[in-house]
Amino acid sequence: MADGRAFVLVRGRDFFLNPREVEEAAANAAARLGKAVQTIRTLRASVLSIWVQFADYRVEFGAPCPCGSDDLRRVNDQWAVCASCEATLLVESRPKASVAAGGVSVAVADDEERDGAERLRIFVPEGGPVGNERKRLAALRGAEGDAEPKLKPAGERKEAHAREREEKKAQVRETRDETRRERHEARQRQREQQRQQREADRDVRPASDSGPKLRTLRRKTPAPPQGGGGSIDRFSNVRLWPSDAQQPGRYWGYGYDPKGRLMLLEVTLELTPDGAAAADPGQPGRALHSVSAVRSGLFAAAVDTDALLARTDGLSADDVLGLPSR
Repeated sequence: MADGRAFVLVRGRDFFLNPREVEEAAANAAARLGKAVQTIRTLRASVLSIWVQFADYRVEFGAPCPCGSDDLRRVNDQWAVCASCEATLLVESRPKASVAAGGVSVAVADDEERDGAERLRIFVPEGGPVGNERKRLAALRGAEGDAEPKLKPAGERKEAHAREREEKKAQVRETRDETRRERHEARQRQREQQRQQREADRDVRPASDSGPKLRTLRRKTPAPPQGGGGSIDRFSNVRLWPSDAQQPGRYWGYGYDPKGRLMLLEVTLELTPDGAAAADPGQPGRALHSVSAVRSGLFAAAVDTDALLARTDGLSADDVLGLPSR
């Protein structure tokens, strides 16, 4: 910040203290660095900002550079660069001279300025209203003496602070509501996944499976029709492929349950000691088997269902379960 460029500090973003303390901190920093500093306050849309600019030296208007050179290149009324040593200079502004000629009068703010203080003067045409110009001159003098921007009335400041507080409260409420909504959606997704898993387990649970939980389900739900339950007949459009593992009698594939949902299937044939498929006593000519099924949506990240449905080399359920005639 001490490289000679002008930097702006905004209240609420860069500082939260009294602006006088910021100016005092800038002056202390300049004293430690052996430099000169200039601070200017601005007020725009109820937001106070302080412009800070450091220079190598501070000189009076018309005075030479501390190196002795009179060749000062003015950047503006208060900033110059020495052509000899290239030092940056803060130039003290000289008071404007009063001119009273051609029917032009000089308006002075009040009697206190006539007592030796630095004067600010404005020129009023002859016959013009002097009262308004005196008020404007007093305002200019206050801005010059305090280097503090003119603040809005107390009522407007209170309204601005109230609006700022309401905006902060609204942001906090919005963040809190967004967090609650995300948590609620996460809980709903988790419950839906658990419900789908329970439905899949209940649909494919073998009829021979016993236990307290299965007995409770049997009391609440009617018995499946003949050929349902653990049979592959309850699925439609079944396509199966032999398992890659060295396990005879095991097939995997897909099918659609009675609700039209795509299910991933694993079919296991009951084999006799000689390795042949055992016949199903309830369905002559069909192999005795068991089916495990799960919703394809639960494995969407691991299974490409589009590629699976596009395959045409699968076996039907009759091809897998059919027994050769004796």
